[in-house]
Amino acid sequence: MSDSPTEKYPAFPPGGSGSGAGGIPPLPPGANTPPPPAAPPPAAPPPPGPSGPPSPPPPKRSKAWIWIVVLAVAVVTLIAVVLGLIFADGAEAPAPSTSSTSSTTSATPTPTPTAAPTASATPSTSPTAAPQPDPDPDPGPDPQPGVAAPVITSFSASQNTVPCSIDAPGFPGLKSTPITFSWSSTGGAKAWFGVDTSDAQAAPYQSVAADSGSITVDFQCYDDHVYAFTVVGADGQKSSSTVSVSNIGDRP
Repeated sequence: MSDSPTEKYPAFPPGGSGSGAGGIPPLPPGANTPPPPAAPPPAAPPPPGPSGPPSPPPPKRSKAWIWIVVLAVAVVTLIAVVLGLIFADGAEAPAPSTSSTSSTTSATPTPTPTAAPTASATPSTSPTAAPQPDPDPDPGPDPQPGVAAPVITSFSASQNTVPCSIDAPGFPGLKSTPITFSWSSTGGAKAWFGVDTSDAQAAPYQSVAADSGSITVDFQCYDDHVYAFTVVGADGQKSSSTVSVSNIGDRP
């Protein structure tokens, strides 16, 4: 026997069934047919729209509206020009004649009445009783032409200032003080003395002697006062003189 290895081959069924040439087993049916091509994956469905199928593109706008706008602007401009010319003609027109008449009339100032100064109040009451004025002084006869008016040669007061004062604890205030007035005149027939007046005949306090004399009255605080002496001649002509006395003290 030989020592060389013996190759073993696979056993095949008897009779050569299922074997081919060279002992290679036969291929199964359809082994040599190429595989069919793979089918493409299905296409993804389109995403759903917001409200159904997409709207068709808008139609192209016509250029006619541009001409309409241009025409409207031209019309408005023409109207504005016409109105401006009308108002300009109205402003240049002369004002009616009635306005000039009224302005001429209003230019004349209207006099305004001025209130006449009133005499100060009569002296306030005081503890000292004052003599009553004459109720109806005699104005005297009518003046005669060619006769000189009476002349007041002097009229004065014992003092021209009074230091009035108000009450204080333990010190009574000065509320009145007596003042003496003296006068002299020539050519007078009647005479009067007055308080807070410039014509003692018109507002007499007391009738007095015409040629000379004196009278003492209380100065009533706290206002200033004016005293008058008026003398009237036999022909009715008169002369007046005044003296002022001022409060230089307290004024409540």
